[in-house]
Amino acid sequence: MKYAPKYVRDKVVRADELTHYIQTDLAHTDRSLLSSQKKMEDIAKWILSLNSDSEKDLAIETYDPSKEDLKEELMQYRKHKAFEKNIPAYYVFTNEELDMLVRKKSVSFYELQALKILPAVKLKCHGQEIIDIIRGWKDNHLNV
Repeated sequence: MKYAPKYVRDKVVRADELTHYIQTDLAHTDRSLLSSQKKMEDIAKWILSLNSDSEKDLAIETYDPSKEDLKEELMQYRKHKAFEKNIPAYYVFTNEELDMLVRKKSVSFYELQALKILPAVKLKCHGQEIIDIIRGWKDNHLNV
């Protein structure tokens, strides 16, 4: 913690302080937000969406140069598809989706679908080609 930047330290809550943190937060929260089960579920889903990707932890994720190769291959595919269809590159997949594809390295259509990295439209249009690129990369770099 002492070497982490201030913006990271401000967002870290220790498990033993969690109850106190929640009580303090509730004391300063508009109680009308907690008036219905639906509102509470929406808030809980929002909180989970902020914290569901544990791989964003900078201390855990290590640099892997071979990931850059995969990222480059996917970026070239995106550029080619965008040019071919005369659409912006982010229509094929966004940078955030690209990073998730590189991180998860899904090798089946159903796995990619289950992870919900890409919306159904993008999955239908480009899913199999993306999977083929990832499989090829794994064959070349990881001997899978």
